[in-house]
Amino acid sequence: MVPEHLGALHGHEQVLVLVLAFGPVLLLAVTIWIARRRIDHEDP
Repeated sequence: MVPEHLGALHGHEQVLVLVLAFGPVLLLAVTIWIARRRIDHEDP
């Protein structure tokens, strides 16, 4: 079975692909940033 090319993505599909590709990485980065900031503020 040969996969067929479906053509160019619509605008909302491109946004969805970008969110699914980079969203988890950005969420992890924000979570780490918040945790480090919280730890830095707790230590005198």
